[in-house]
Amino acid sequence: MRHLFVYAALVVAAACSDPPKTIFDARIADGPTGDGASGGPVALPRTVDVGPVDCGGSTTGMFTVTNNGATDVTIGLTSSDPLFTVSPTNVTIVVGTSTTFTVTATAPTGAIAGAPFSTTFTATTNIPGRPTVMIPVTATTRGARVVISPPSMNFGSVGIGAPSTQSFVVSNTGNGPAMVAIAATAGPDAAITFGTAGVAAVGPGALVNGTVTFMPSGLGAYDQQAAITVSGVTCNAPAPSLRVTGTGSTTGGVLITGGPLDFGDVGCGAAETTQTITIDNQANSPTSFVASLPVDPDGDEALYAVTPTSGSVAAHTTATLTVTRRSVARPFVPRAIDATLHIVAGGVPTDVPLRQTVRAPFLVSSRGATNFGFQQPESTTPAPIRITNSGNALATLTFDGADPFAVDLPATVAAGAGADGDLLFTQNAAGTATGTISVDAAEACSNPIAIDVTAGDGPYPIFNVGTTTAACPNPPGGEANFVIDNIGNQPLTVDCVEQGASGLNPTIAPMPAMVAPGATVTASLTHDAGPARAGDRVATFSCTTNEPLTNVHNPTFTSRLEGADIELEAVDPLDFECGDGRTLEFITRNVGTEPIGLFSSGFLAFPLQLNFDNSAIDGGGTELFHQIVNLVPELLLRGAPDPCAGAPGGTGALLWEGTIGVAAGSGGRLCGITPATLPVRMFDTTAVPSRRADGAATTPRR
Repeated sequence: MRHLFVYAALVVAAACSDPPKTIFDARIADGPTGDGASGGPVALPRTVDVGPVDCGGSTTGMFTVTNNGATDVTIGLTSSDPLFTVSPTNVTIVVGTSTTFTVTATAPTGAIAGAPFSTTFTATTNIPGRPTVMIPVTATTRGARVVISPPSMNFGSVGIGAPSTQSFVVSNTGNGPAMVAIAATAGPDAAITFGTAGVAAVGPGALVNGTVTFMPSGLGAYDQQAAITVSGVTCNAPAPSLRVTGTGSTTGGVLITGGPLDFGDVGCGAAETTQTITIDNQANSPTSFVASLPVDPDGDEALYAVTPTSGSVAAHTTATLTVTRRSVARPFVPRAIDATLHIVAGGVPTDVPLRQTVRAPFLVSSRGATNFGFQQPESTTPAPIRITNSGNALATLTFDGADPFAVDLPATVAAGAGADGDLLFTQNAAGTATGTISVDAAEACSNPIAIDVTAGDGPYPIFNVGTTTAACPNPPGGEANFVIDNIGNQPLTVDCVEQGASGLNPTIAPMPAMVAPGATVTASLTHDAGPARAGDRVATFSCTTNEPLTNVHNPTFTSRLEGADIELEAVDPLDFECGDGRTLEFITRNVGTEPIGLFSSGFLAFPLQLNFDNSAIDGGGTELFHQIVNLVPELLLRGAPDPCAGAPGGTGALLWEGTIGVAAGSGGRLCGITPATLPVRMFDTTAVPSRRADGAATTPRR
């Protein structure tokens, strides 16, 4: 027998003309692996690297699987993360042919540039010894992360006509290029120098310096902005403008320089950092100062400290205030932490804005402590769970748990999104089991989610509902057994009501108050005759139990009604005109369970003629076609008088209307006819504009 070999190669067509990628670490998937070449008949990839993916975009790659073996191979692929998809998901590869799979990876907008994200493809095959293969799939986010530091510039008090210059830096901490353009001015008193004519290419890891020169033209506060434009793929939302603030003052006063202070993006637990503010006393005498952090509505002032808080500055000297950004302890919902440093120097108040942005994932679970209750041996039971990332950065999840408990969740959750999955319990042994499942994320600002889980103790119902059978034309009600088995190890309580309205009006009596562990209770289910339609009539119950996890069950009861059930149908209206000579068809369809012979009922006015097929019609949707023929043209050709001549009402008038129907012949059990009859009408002259010119039938035989 020939051996079966499967090989795969991945080619990625990503943005920025990426070179082709390959699947790494092909291995022997079953059998010995001593020489890595012929230890087994099937080779599958260990890992798939899709390569770089632009933030907010997607890329695709392809791998081909060839069947050179002696038997057909079936492969089913599923992904544990919606950020990765594969197509096709299910395929049979015939011997001697190949199938190409396309992998699509989508990078979330706002992801961390250069950060890997991953999933696991589960391959289900019919390859002997390898029914399930787990294939890790990875990609790397790509894009620029443009940061301007400081994001705004506060010149404090500057003398009128006296220029003051501060520097700023545009950095790209991402892994993709960007083009940054900054306007030449921020209002009439602030000139900006940056790049070449205000434009600079900022590559990954690059820094481009710029300066702002503020020369106030008058007294008072100054607050203007210079527009910033960033071109290229970015993984963050760059600041749209550079803010310039200051105060025009007379020379010889006290100047506050160095603000506002922006400590940038930080994570929970990041070490403290400091920045400084300068008090410049240009006067001819000493001046005192007081620095404080006023209470912020969100309590953000507690995350900063300033030293010294007071002092004196000699004439024509400076003093330095040190502002400390304190470490943020988890749990903390990521956000911007804004506060104000209030300085009064020389009797003049100045407010310096302080800012840091906590950027991290923050996880919230929809499920707390979970009791799986009693489960059947060798079964795996899911408990649905949703993990929400209310933070502002991509969450790469980590899990901690032990058999018989496990977690099935996507590998990543985008900022502001949620991921649905399951906690899993596998009943491998008798008795109870306890444990703790932990869900966390790298650099998360939330505490680890700890879910206490228990299993193996509780009731477990199995419902067995009988059926009834009746026959038309006058079906009676009926009675069946409603059996409840409690295979669990605790007493079971249950209450059942019909869900919806079947028309059977089923009643269960007596409903047991309690079913002991290992016991079986049989109740009587009685029902009315219900609707007289042939086939299975189903009533669905909603049964609520005292199980700790899944406590609603939906057993069904079926009452079968034997007999024929006829549907009448005319695709086109059975409308005729006096002289059209049309032949129209109508259908009898038996949707019941038994055959039946039919004959026509109703009256057709001359010159309409019925050609009725009275063959026996089987159940299960069998159809017979019947014709109604307008004989007027044929009668006129034979020399007969025009039966429509002198018809009252004039052109388009309704001359006659009636119905055509069917009735059961002998030996059949008829449940019903729907509708009871079909309308037939005859109009004068050209009342029916849809008539075909050749006078042929307009209802095609199906």
